[in-house]
Amino acid sequence: MIRHSRKPVGCMDRVLGMTTFVRVAENSSFAGAGRALGMSASTVTLHVQAIEERLGVRLLNRTTRHVSMTEAGHAYYDSCTRILADIDSAEQVAQELQSKPRGTLRLNAAPPIPSLIAPVVADFTAQYPDVSLDMTVSARMVELVEEGFDLSLRVIPVPDSSLIIRRLAGFRFTVCGAPGYLAQRGTPVELADLADHNCLIYSDSPFGKEW
Repeated sequence: MIRHSRKPVGCMDRVLGMTTFVRVAENSSFAGAGRALGMSASTVTLHVQAIEERLGVRLLNRTTRHVSMTEAGHAYYDSCTRILADIDSAEQVAQELQSKPRGTLRLNAAPPIPSLIAPVVADFTAQYPDVSLDMTVSARMVELVEEGFDLSLRVIPVPDSSLIIRRLAGFRFTVCGAPGYLAQRGTPVELADLADHNCLIYSDSPFGKEW
């Protein structure tokens, strides 16, 4: 008599058990299933027995020369083949997405960035036509996870160490003055001379309003 076991079984164990049972059913042999799966016949037997004990039903009729499915075994086989086919299909879809990007890429960028990356964006969308780019421009650093962004391009380092950060390029600031202004106020020669000059500052600059 087969008794039902209530011992919890992991998903991976169930998938392996289903795969093993299907191979036994298709080969009508524990040894044949073992050769197909690269495991011993005794291990195959243990997997099938574990399934039968968990379900509380006999799935296979065994003789010294032949293995055949019971009525419950046929029903279980049909379900297993569908489930395993769905798993293969799910993995194939994931692999295709990895090899050929598709979907929507949500990008956040600092105000100076869009004009700089426009050629790159054009090349990217031409190379991956199945990808749509949704770009939001903001001076503030967004919360990537909370606000649903995949990537953010900023002009200053981000203090949040939990983010994965990559330095793409460097840039320099240039002090500029109109010829008329310099004729009236003089041209600064040293850095300290800037303290005596007027300055227009971008109010949302991440560096603050210090001149």
